[in-house]
Amino acid sequence: MITVISLYRTPTPGEEKHGERSFWRWEEQGRNYAERFWAGVLRHIKFPHRRVMLTDSPDLFAEFPCHVIPLHNVGTGWWSKLEAFRPDVSDGKCWYSDLDNVITGDVSEYLMLPARPLVMLEDRYYPGMANGSNLLFDAHHPVLRELWTEYSGNPRAIEREFSKWPHASDQAFIAHRVRRAGLSLPYAQPLLPPGYLLSGRDEIERGADTSNVRLVWGAGDPKPHESSHPIYKQHWRAAA
Repeated sequence: MITVISLYRTPTPGEEKHGERSFWRWEEQGRNYAERFWAGVLRHIKFPHRRVMLTDSPDLFAEFPCHVIPLHNVGTGWWSKLEAFRPDVSDGKCWYSDLDNVITGDVSEYLMLPARPLVMLEDRYYPGMANGSNLLFDAHHPVLRELWTEYSGNPRAIEREFSKWPHASDQAFIAHRVRRAGLSLPYAQPLLPPGYLLSGRDEIERGADTSNVRLVWGAGDPKPHESSHPIYKQHWRAAA
């Protein structure tokens, strides 16, 4: 069984650099993203799986079809996804996905890839750079468990270490520590048919062929609620 994990964190004023933009407020677009992401999971992941919502606002998710786990609130914005590596959150094979990813079809082929121990996405705006929008991983691997242990022990120091673009934020920390341990870090796109995974900004908005897409992942603007692309009308606005 695989565990599907996502994250909702209430935006904090002044933390836009860590992804905490105002539209993530629950009453603005936050609820829409949460409802539509989990609706997509239920619609398109047909095999047995466990669903986990990491959040600083557990009461908001009382009626959602997922197990709610409160954040420890060690990091801000994107950095909170490091909590997916907590032993009480993840077990065995896991797939972490940001809420602004849009599942458009059966993603079994993707989720059945070997987690060795981690598969990331290759950023399409900066080719060759790891992107943290999706993480397919083996939660029991000691190097991945250490990600949370190290970060939670000294979060501000690690955030400073990974603060200069392009070696910045949680995705750079994750990729660096995995590679430093001598482990391979495959990207998902070459392991799947062409067009199976598409970046919203750098492929969908630039007219990529969507006939085989199963997952549109967020990377910059526009976000699904801002775009007029038909893929979002079909698979995001009508999802919940």
